[in-house]
Amino acid sequence: MNTKLFTIAGTSTLNGENTFRFATGKVSVREYKLGRTGHSNIALQELPQPMTKQDAIAFLQSKGVQAVMPVGRRSVQAVEMTEEQIAAAAEAAKKAAFVARMAAARAAKAAERQAKEDADFWAAQAGAAGLIAAVDEHGVEAERELAHEDGSYEG
Repeated sequence: MNTKLFTIAGTSTLNGENTFRFATGKVSVREYKLGRTGHSNIALQELPQPMTKQDAIAFLQSKGVQAVMPVGRRSVQAVEMTEEQIAAAAEAAKKAAFVARMAAARAAKAAERQAKEDADFWAAQAGAAGLIAAVDEHGVEAERELAHEDGSYEG
């Protein structure tokens, strides 16, 4: 039994045959290499956690991806899933959906917090600009009034 784990899985088409592809590393690098060797319709994605080929196939099939398993250089073999693999794929898809929802919620909260900070900053800037404009408008009289109120003006 093969226990090698992969972090990227997906499909590509070569010679008219849509087959599963597996890799580790970066998606962009693998897509480039497949494209350079004549593959088309390349659709790779990061897996939610490292998986074996069979687990990755189950995960992809739970998302509606259909392809065949490449065998050797010229022949392909159809992939059949057991009930355990189907259940594992459904569980992996459920976990991935939950993680995606949580990430979206965190991003929305962070954006809301940043928008509030920005609004507070610009409100403070507008207040300071109004005070500076008032001093400019009233000139020295306003400065004397302020100095007189705080006791630093004599005369």
